[in-house]
Amino acid sequence: MTSNQIRLTSAELGNLWECYMSGSLAVCTLSYFREVVQDADIYPVIEDALGVLQLRLADVRTLFSGEQMAIPHAFSVQEDVNLKAARLYSDSYFLYYIHSFAMLGMANFAKSLASSARQDVRKFFERALIDSTEKYNRTTDLLLVKGLYTRQPYIPVPKQVQFAKSDDFLGGLFNKKRPLNAPEITALWRNILTNTLGKALLTGFAQVAGTPDVREILFRGSRISKKHIELFGAKLLEEDISAPMTWDTEVTDSTEAPFSDKLMMFHTLKLVSSGLGNYGVAIAECARRDLSLTYSRLMFEIGQYADDLTKLMIEQGWLELPPQTKSREQLARQ
Repeated sequence: MTSNQIRLTSAELGNLWECYMSGSLAVCTLSYFREVVQDADIYPVIEDALGVLQLRLADVRTLFSGEQMAIPHAFSVQEDVNLKAARLYSDSYFLYYIHSFAMLGMANFAKSLASSARQDVRKFFERALIDSTEKYNRTTDLLLVKGLYTRQPYIPVPKQVQFAKSDDFLGGLFNKKRPLNAPEITALWRNILTNTLGKALLTGFAQVAGTPDVREILFRGSRISKKHIELFGAKLLEEDISAPMTWDTEVTDSTEAPFSDKLMMFHTLKLVSSGLGNYGVAIAECARRDLSLTYSRLMFEIGQYADDLTKLMIEQGWLELPPQTKSREQLARQ
């Protein structure tokens, strides 16, 4: 039996749908970046990423057509981008953005590959994973060359193997906190960086949003990111570990919207979803009770924010639904 004779599973359908939605969003975003970028080193990175994304979307459309499945409406440059809008972010932010989303792509495509069975779908996600890895390496090299790469902190190298001797390793909520270990530092650092990227993005979005309700909820997201950056930074500073820099200066003072409100809202929802996943991973990696409590509390806060984003998108008619099963009860009543 050939691949096109085997039905796509729910996981394969869902992952491909998500890939198409996120890919069309990225094509719109990078198309604008390409129009305003000035750095001759960063332009080809954007151009290459855009070409890869366009080919990937074409491959997903082919897979969906083989299933006689409706192609998602998603996003388009024609409907959702003003290519003549003034610059909203700096060139260095464009590079940070592509670097960050290459990291996100590696994680997401690895999960999608691991949940796929059909050979053509596995090959698709394998190629996407390779592309994301290549993009991560290329942007990392360029960030290093330009002196923009933010390295993780250094800690002493252990000279001998150690084992926990009591439950003091778990730490108290208010006292008896042991020093941070390497996985905990990594999680705090990673979540500061992702919130910093998101804060700058949402600050720019809110600055140009056309709808008052959209503008307010985007500013709210920027404020939430700022608070989380400060909380995570304080945990590092308690250990005399410096926190990564913020990128507030990467946003210009333009008030001309390069993107539709619909695109900016969906982009924000995707960032929030990614943040929830990052915090969940952090809880699994952190043994100190105070850190687990902090992440759990913040997950609840951004979960509420995600609900409000979703409600506003529904009110505006912007929430496109992923593939879903049929209600047997409704089918029986037809």
